[in-house]
Formats: sequence, structure tokens, C-alpha cells
Amino acid sequence: MSIEGIILQPRKIDVVKASSPIFDHMHLPWNPLFYQIPRKAILTGTVRDPAEFSKAGSPEINVYNMVVKLPRSEDFHIPAWLSQFGNTIQQIIDYENAIKPMAIGDYAYITIRQGWVKAGKSQSHRSIHVDGLQGANYPKKFSPGQSYFVTDSLPIRFFCHPFDFSAHSVNEYDYRTLMALQARFVQSYLMDQPYGIFLIDPYMPHQPTVASQDTFRTFLRLQFTEKQFVKSEDMDNPMLTYKSLKQGSHVIPVNLKMRLRKDEQGSRYYLDEHGKKISLPAYEDEQAEEHLRFLCSRGTSGS
Repeated sequence: MSIEGIILQPRKIDVVKASSPIFDHMHLPWNPLFYQIPRKAILTGTVRDPAEFSKAGSPEINVYNMVVKLPRSEDFHIPAWLSQFGNTIQQIIDYENAIKPMAIGDYAYITIRQGWVKAGKSQSHRSIHVDGLQGANYPKKFSPGQSYFVTDSLPIRFFCHPFDFSAHSVNEYDYRTLMALQARFVQSYLMDQPYGIFLIDPYMPHQPTVASQDTFRTFLRLQFTEKQFVKSEDMDNPMLTYKSLKQGSHVIPVNLKMRLRKDEQGSRYYLDEHGKKISLPAYEDEQAEEHLRFLCSRGTSGS
């Protein structure tokens, strides 16, 4: 390891691919119709040194969408202060190379969140969402890309049932609202395997869970995509001379219908097509899961 960090490259491994829509749609352009085909996360491996993975950084490590690989390169640039995750990242890039050798044309971005999550809170926003949605900013749709994630606690909740957006253009509607209206708690599951390395794609709505007690949590995501991340929050890598041209912060376009909004107190809420507030929590509220269970007991998804 140099002063700057480590450079990893994929190693050849053999992978047996079980049948999954993730693999079926991997090489096709992003298509909202594929949200109608449920799929489950794929366990690709397990962190080999859990204590090293969960070790508290100094200070606590928080990285958002930092580029670690550029197109037409096999090199993954991992700064020294992220070296505790080197073995896990190696496992991920070996698997990705085995299932998609063409990923050499992709960018790779890493997100790491580490720190205390207070009881009644989640580590990130509570809205149901996906990673990798391609909206109006992408008139030409790329392949969907893949994300790998690992967490040592507070498992992620996935909704494994069809979502039908066929009547709503991604260029005109905030899909997070549509996801919230269609989500069925009784058809969701917790990915409750600490230190499991899971593969997901952009067609899998999910949400963070609320901590029942103060919990120290480490979360890692490595995302492979043809998209260039250019928002001000997307971090540059000090090991690379490459710097993306920033185009402002992550803001949902104001022209979208049914936008997820925030009030003056910071609480999130949804709007219907006429701009009126929908009586449906934004799933980051402390009582969200209890509300969802109440809706399910009445036989409704909240719409």
C-alpha cells in the first residue's frame, strides 16, 4: 500500500449464476416495465473479517458516491483511509467481473456510512426508493447497472412484489411517491444477514429500517454504472486526477408531478396529481412501520 492508498484489480473466479431477473435484465436498457417483475437480492458472499469491516474510523467514515473506477480501466483506487474495506471491495469486484466482464466500460462509485444511529431514527432518509433510476436527465437509457451492499446491522427492507408505473412517465412523475402508494408491507422482507454481500439492481424498491435502540452501524455500497455522477455531493477521489464537472446538488426536478416534499419542520410528505397533500407518511417518520402494518391489516397498500 502506498501513502495514497491501494489499487485493486479483478481476479478471476468462477460463479454459478442462479436464475434471476437481475441477470436477465443486466444488459438491457433501463425500462420501467421491469418494475412489474419482482426479484430478490442475490447473496454473493460474506465479509471475511467482520471486526475489520465494522472498525470505527477516525473520524467516523462517511463517503458518498466517490468514484473509484473509471471506464476503460480495471483499476479500483481505494484511498488509504478506506483500506479496512479493501478485502470486501475485492470480493465484490471479483464477482462483478465474473458475471459482467463488460463492466470495464462502467464507472464504479462507493458509498460508506458509519456512525451511531439513534433510537427511532434511520441512518439515511426513510423514503422508499431505488438506486439507479433513470429519469428525464437520461433521455437515452443506459443498462441498469448493479449495486452491491453490505451492512453489519439495521437490515434494509425490500418490497418484493410488482410495481406498475406504466401509466406514469418517469419524465413527469416522482416515482418515489408512486412506490410509496403501491408498497405492500406484507410482501416485504428484511435482508437480515449481517455482513452478507448482496447484489441488487434499480428495479428493487427498498427502505432503511428504524433503530430500536442506539446502534453503531457500518454500511457499504459499491455501484457499477455507465452514468457519470456529477452532483455536488458526489465525491471526487484524491487518488485520481479525474474530477467530474459538478452540475449542482441532488434535487428532484421541480416540474415533476406528485413530488415528495419537505415541510418547514423537515418532515416529508407526498403530493397527488393535483398538488394536494396525500395522507400517507413518507416512511422516514418514526411511526411509519406501525402505520404500514395498520394499512396492511385493513387490506390496503395505502393508496
